[in-house]
Amino acid sequence: MDGMEKIVKCIALANMELLVIREMEVAIVLQVLRKILESACPYQSEGKNCENECKCKNGGECNLTDGTCNCRPGYIGKQCEKQCQEGSYGKDCKGLCACNDLSTVFCSHTDGKCMCVPGWEGDSCFKKCGLNTWGLHCANKCECPHNAVCDHITGECSCRPGWHGSKCEEKCPENRYGENCENECICVNNSTCDSVSGNCTCAQGWIGQDCSMPCPKGFYGLNCSFACNCTENYACDAVDGTCACDDEFLDVLCIDDFIQSNESSYRFMNPNYVSTEAMETINMESIGMSSVMNNLSDTNDDTFEFGEEEFGIPDCEKGRFISTK
Repeated sequence: MDGMEKIVKCIALANMELLVIREMEVAIVLQVLRKILESACPYQSEGKNCENECKCKNGGECNLTDGTCNCRPGYIGKQCEKQCQEGSYGKDCKGLCACNDLSTVFCSHTDGKCMCVPGWEGDSCFKKCGLNTWGLHCANKCECPHNAVCDHITGECSCRPGWHGSKCEEKCPENRYGENCENECICVNNSTCDSVSGNCTCAQGWIGQDCSMPCPKGFYGLNCSFACNCTENYACDAVDGTCACDDEFLDVLCIDDFIQSNESSYRFMNPNYVSTEAMETINMESIGMSSVMNNLSDTNDDTFEFGEEEFGIPDCEKGRFISTK
């Protein structure tokens, strides 16, 4: 046998001896475990010969040797029969709860977690429900439109001024405004009332807090912001700015102005019409201006005569010329 063969044989013998040793070790370990199991008491029993019954409660673990109880977190007592007092929690009840007393139902005696009342959230129940949420665990979604305020506890809607209804979905009715639509509007003359503030938006031709004042003389339109463009002796309509004879100047001057401004159309309607320029050449003394004025005052109808031609008097209320022919 050469040297190499001797080495291989030695290694093989060594491995076999090591394997035998390991098998012996495993057998010894198994034998020890068997003895331990044979000597251990069944569940919920302890003492010599396992004659004593364990009395641990609430999931407490029983010491198989002396029968003492190892309590779970949240319980104390010889048999783990007592729950941690309010405000404490955990192993041997050594933890202190940090819950908000005003918004907490209870503090868990096992882990110290806070159970919040409806409308509150957070580890310690110090936070109100977030925007548009309410109720237990803040799990409900608010249904309050038009910027109404949602109660974080009940979900009820508090309406903004100008709105009403259980969900604040209805605008204040006409002529009402403010919180819960309790106030009555004072706007007149077809003006509109703001449902929130009650402020009046006046119709054309009116101003004032309640829109009861007409536009001052010489102005017209929305907020009376436009200047009239009427000639002398004419009044300006406060709504649209149209011009008509002023009642204060319902005389020959107003009539003459009206005829001049409508001369072309009036000549078409009255072939015998004499223009203002031609009339100026007539001797007013021979006609007698005073007699003309007397005729105007004495007549019972709305006409007067220049020679053979009869003229109509302007209808100043309607802003137009009326001929009686």
